[in-house]
Amino acid sequence: LQGARHTLNSHRPALLVECEARHHPDGDPRPVFELLHSHGYRGSFFLTGRRHPLADFNPAKHQRLEPGTISPPRGYANNFAFLHNQETGK
Repeated sequence: LQGARHTLNSHRPALLVECEARHHPDGDPRPVFELLHSHGYRGSFFLTGRRHPLADFNPAKHQRLEPGTISPPRGYANNFAFLHNQETGK
């Protein structure tokens, strides 16, 4: 996403991003959300078939994996939608 700054600012595409704490060295996916927010994007996440405001996302709760787990459990959230504020009217 760092390399897409020009595209994000000039074209403001809708984004679907898969992001997981376990793939970040510090275990925190929020810097990705903050980067998109700094470019004027508002996010949400998908949980059990419904969209929820990104403000309700908690990695400790929504991306919790038990040691040795192969498949994420029900209630695991790793898909995030982002729309530019100009597109949402907010």
